[in-house]
Order: sequence, then C-alpha cells, then structure tokens
Amino acid sequence: MPGRASLHLASVRGRQLPSAGLAGLSSQCRCCRNASGYLEPQMRAKCPAGAKSTLCWTLAVCVLGSAVAPETTRQLITRTLRLTTFLKNDSTELRKIYLQQMGSPFSDPEFSLPRRHLEGVPDAEIPILTWFNLSAQERLGADLGALSILLKLLEVMAEDLMVLGDSSSPPGKLLGQLNAHRSNVNGLVTGLCKLLSALGYTPPTLPLPLATPSCETSAFECKVRGYLICRNYMGWLARTERDLGLLSHSVSSA
Repeated sequence: MPGRASLHLASVRGRQLPSAGLAGLSSQCRCCRNASGYLEPQMRAKCPAGAKSTLCWTLAVCVLGSAVAPETTRQLITRTLRLTTFLKNDSTELRKIYLQQMGSPFSDPEFSLPRRHLEGVPDAEIPILTWFNLSAQERLGADLGALSILLKLLEVMAEDLMVLGDSSSPPGKLLGQLNAHRSNVNGLVTGLCKLLSALGYTPPTLPLPLATPSCETSAFECKVRGYLICRNYMGWLARTERDLGLLSHSVSSA
C-alpha cells in the first residue's frame, strides 16, 4: 500500500467512515495527513513517529476495509460509465494535440483521411438494428475485446512518439496524456471484466497482443497509424458509453 495513491480517511466512495475508527489512529501521526485528511506517502517517510507511522497506515487500511460495503452491480455500472464518459470527452483533446504535433498535413484545419481499416481492431460502427439486437453480454464482450486491443495500441503510440519526438507544449504533454489514457483504459478493461462477472457472464478471452511494425521504417505511416488509433479509440469509447448507458437504464428499470 505505501507509495501508491493517497488514501482519503474521511470518506470512501461517498461513505462516511465511523468516527470511532478514525479515533483509533495514532495521534502521533497527524503529520502524515494534510489539511484534507489524506495520508501522503512522502510525508509518512518523514514522520517523526517513525515506525508508528506504519502502524497508523495499517490501522487506516483496516478501518477502510471494514467500513466499505461490497459494490453493487448498479454502482459498478455507474462507476464504469463515468470513467468511460470521462475518457471519451478527453480523447477529443488527445487527438487534437496529436494532430497539432504531427505537423502538416495532419495539423491542417481541413485534414481528414478516408475510411481506412486499422489491422486487428474491429469497427466500432455497426447498423443500429444489429446493435440493438445484441445481448448485454455480446455488447460488453465486444467493448472489452476492442478496448484491450486499443490499450496495446496506445502503448504503440507512446513508443512511436519516443521515436518521432514529443515537441508538445509544455514539453512531454502529449506523452503524459497518452500514459494517463493507458492507465485509465487499463482500469476500464478491469471494470468491464468485473461487470461481466457481476452480471453472471464469463468474460471473453482477451485477444493476444498485436505485432506492430517498427516506426523507424516510415515516419509518415506511423503518424497515420497514430491518427487511426485515435479515431478508433474515440469510436469505441463512444460505443462503450452507449452500451453502458443502455445497461444502466435496463438495470434501473428492472
């Protein structure tokens, strides 16, 4: 646990922790918490209470573990939908920054590419009646499979960018955004797996990692590949949001 993201003691997923549990934390370790009540890993390392700060952290984890009820299927749907919506909205900015950095013709105002298939990635666009007749298991399974592939392709984009050079402003902004999206998509894939299991479905076997050609062969082709990855990524986030929205409505109406 130490060294990971800060842990909030006041509430977890909107639930108020019992005051008795918080009172049990070592008073000598108040320096490990900032004004918001977070336990900061870097502050714990400097805590004058020494080894007792570790005990404080352990007690905090025990309090959290006993206070949080298991997540319901409806809550899991809501949380996964919110993450999907956030990523879908942010992916527009990701593509914008990418095109600006790739230079002309990619950065030209009227730039567009004809429909071009990205090898290994299924098309997110399907006829509306075909989509409507799919089961929840089929919809979520398709979302999970496509996003698993795109998770690998976002890594490919980051590797290509290291070769092409990240000249975004501020320096490293584009690479930082790509890494943030990779981390969040990994969480989204995990959430979809949990959701399928919660609904009583067996998650599908995830596709094997794609074999991608080196960016050193053609810089222009790698730029085109990055654009296609962005476009497919945005398309599948939009479809996943639609699938989860329909599922949320079905569960709420049941």
